[in-house]
Amino acid sequence: MMSENESKTGSPYWDAILNEALAGESELEPKQKTKARSKARYALGDKFAGIYFTRREAECMALLLNGKRNIDIAEELVLSTRTTEYYFGKMKEKLGISTKFDLIEKVMQSDFPQFKEDIIKELVN
Repeated sequence: MMSENESKTGSPYWDAILNEALAGESELEPKQKTKARSKARYALGDKFAGIYFTRREAECMALLLNGKRNIDIAEELVLSTRTTEYYFGKMKEKLGISTKFDLIEKVMQSDFPQFKEDIIKELVN
C-alpha cells in the first residue's frame, strides 16, 4: 500500500491533477472548456435524423428563436452579421431549404427547441 506522500503517477504534475480529480476539485482549463464546447453538436431529433447543428449554429438559432434580429445576434456572439448569415445559410443547406422563415418552421418541428434555453444560459456564463 502506498503512503500519502508517495507518487501515484511518478510525476508531480499528474499527481496534483489526479489528487484534484479524486477530491472533486478539478476543473477544465479555459482552453479545454472552449475546445470541448466547440465540438458540441446538437441533433435535431428523429424527424431530421443525421442532421446536426454546430455549437455556433445552435447559438445563432437559439437567439433567433428568442426573437433577436441578425444584427443583435452578431453583436451578442461577437461576430459579424456576414458570419451569422453564413451560419444560417449552413443550417438552411443542411435542411434543404432556402428561406429563414422555412428554417424557423423546420427547426420548430424538430427537437431543437428543447435545447434553446440551455444554449442561451450557456451564452450568459
